[in-house]
Amino acid sequence: MNVLYLTSATKTTGNELWIVDVEEPESKYKVLTFKGKVRGLKMGMDTGGRIRFAVAGTADAITGTMVGIKKKKVWHSGRTYNSLFVRHWDRYMSEGENNAIFVGTLERRNEGDRYRYIKGSLRSISAAYSCPQGLVPLGLESPVGPQGGASDFEISNDGRWAVFVAKDLAINQAMWTTTYVYLVDLDDPNKPPYPINAPAEGSRRLGASASPVFLSREEGESNPTIYYLQQFENGYEGDRRRIMKYAVPANVEGGGTRPVAIQKDWGFSPGALVAVGSSQVIALAEVHGRTRLWKVEGVEEPVPWTGREHGSISVAHALPDQKLLLTSSSMADPPFYTILDLAKNETELILGSESIPKPIGELEHDDVEEFWFEGDNNKQVHSWLVKPSNFKPEKKYPLAFIIHGGPQSSWKDYWNIKWNPKIFAEYGYAVVAINPTGSVGYGQDFTDAIKSNWGGSPYIDLMKGYDYAIKNFPFIDANRAIAGGASYGGYMTNWIQGHDFGRKFRALICHDGIFSTPGMYGSEELWFTHHEFNGTLWSAGANYDKYNPARFTDKWATPQLIIHNDLDYRIPISEGLAAFNVLQVKGIPSRFVTFLDEGHVVQKSENNYKWLNEIIDWMDIWTNAKTPAIPIQTDTSADPKSISLTTDIHMPPNSEIQQAVRNNGAYREEDEIYDGGNEVKWDHVNYIRCPHHMRA
Repeated sequence: MNVLYLTSATKTTGNELWIVDVEEPESKYKVLTFKGKVRGLKMGMDTGGRIRFAVAGTADAITGTMVGIKKKKVWHSGRTYNSLFVRHWDRYMSEGENNAIFVGTLERRNEGDRYRYIKGSLRSISAAYSCPQGLVPLGLESPVGPQGGASDFEISNDGRWAVFVAKDLAINQAMWTTTYVYLVDLDDPNKPPYPINAPAEGSRRLGASASPVFLSREEGESNPTIYYLQQFENGYEGDRRRIMKYAVPANVEGGGTRPVAIQKDWGFSPGALVAVGSSQVIALAEVHGRTRLWKVEGVEEPVPWTGREHGSISVAHALPDQKLLLTSSSMADPPFYTILDLAKNETELILGSESIPKPIGELEHDDVEEFWFEGDNNKQVHSWLVKPSNFKPEKKYPLAFIIHGGPQSSWKDYWNIKWNPKIFAEYGYAVVAINPTGSVGYGQDFTDAIKSNWGGSPYIDLMKGYDYAIKNFPFIDANRAIAGGASYGGYMTNWIQGHDFGRKFRALICHDGIFSTPGMYGSEELWFTHHEFNGTLWSAGANYDKYNPARFTDKWATPQLIIHNDLDYRIPISEGLAAFNVLQVKGIPSRFVTFLDEGHVVQKSENNYKWLNEIIDWMDIWTNAKTPAIPIQTDTSADPKSISLTTDIHMPPNSEIQQAVRNNGAYREEDEIYDGGNEVKWDHVNYIRCPHHMRA
């Protein structure tokens, strides 16, 4: 069996396209070197053995040609913008360049011959197309930035058709989410891409489209069927995705065929689709904290595949003979790979977590539990409890109370190298991870209920979940609790800081969180801000103001770690700096960490290691009173005059911290910090661990 694959690009050359017979590895040979960087290889083969392939790369917006590795040097750094986006996620938008889909052709003269690239066949199907009058720029961007990938395009099994998603160029890119599914007849390069789900005249635009796939045509049919996911609400990235079906007609441009929704009444939102042969379409959908496979075509209602009890499936690739290659994981298992035989409902483990070195400890799923409690408005709220692998029920454990981002997201049973509950548990914490109002996987009404309600129902859910955990799990030490989260979880951390709930924690952690809701006008995806607060800053100002953490800074009192990255354009770094400024001016123990080469999410391996160590160190400082520490006080007076002879730092005369240093040395004992209840009394002291106590 021959395999077509890409090699990595270098600093001087683009990716290479190779073919190898898997039974004879020495037989590999190169068929093409790309001019630039490409990814997401897809292919189809017709009955004559001709191969059409598709890849994602970068195209010149005018000519549609692939942008090379070596770029023309520009002698200034200025950029001019006349419309949004100016920047997106972690990068400024490039002038004259777009993500683009490229297709090309490989042929061989005779059976058994080597394939060769057909010179000149590589062209972009999204950036431009040829017509009798010449080249016509399209400017369509696919994959859709900033996080689009191989799921944004597909090529049919016979290599005749391609499909991709791209945003509507006629409307403001930053204010609306409309994307269309474009169909391309690869046999006719003079035909432009056809948007199969563009609105009929007089109809409203829908929201985002995603995950287009071809179901191969059955015998007697001339064209395949396209399935894709469609959000109906324009401007709402958390809207439920419906499964749409489109039968490719004989005359595409002739119209008369419109996409239709299947499984209309299904209350859950699929994340991806995979087509298996000519008979099955499988959806990956999260339900109650786990992502499963669901059969959605040819059945009255979606039918789940009943496989593993634990974990989630993140990726499914179709194989011949009604089989799927699955990538799965769980809170206790790093990614593992299986082949699922749909006909027999049997799985075969290809590479399991036992073949991978244990990241930390002896990870077992027995340490992961679930619980439900009654949240706001009498709704049932789902939560996770994760314990250390050496758990002893008679022992007391500090609490890591973590809050997910999104807010239309969730804590689910999968492996996450960042906010991984099991990692925190292996550092000796009992971890509670709640899916409050706004989370996905519990029905669309539950998800939608967070709109204009950021500090309302979710906050109540978190408080009730905390109380439930303290009452029902006696091994949790409520006097040693830490709370924190990222993105919306960081927003909620700042909201908690300004309210009574914040006094139940010894310290807080905010990663790339929102300090001021009006400040979200410095973000890039304004559709998100407009939807969540139900209008613009001037038309719905009261909604922005109601749940604005900056309004409650007079009540901030709990020590807090702020992590905010320089390339975060979704929630700009000014939000993190503002929060840190408040903490420092108020004399609240605090620390600021930033990564100059990271955006909203820390991606690089060594940075992830540093990030985790900073968080664990902060947690350990405030939950372990026996840890040696040096008290630090920021003097906010206009003219600092007092210097501590003990610590060589500025501090106000007769301050509490001077008394603490004089009476207790470098740190205070645990019983001098707590009043015996769940609420914590804080002196204005910042305990910073000595360098030799930092984790390796």
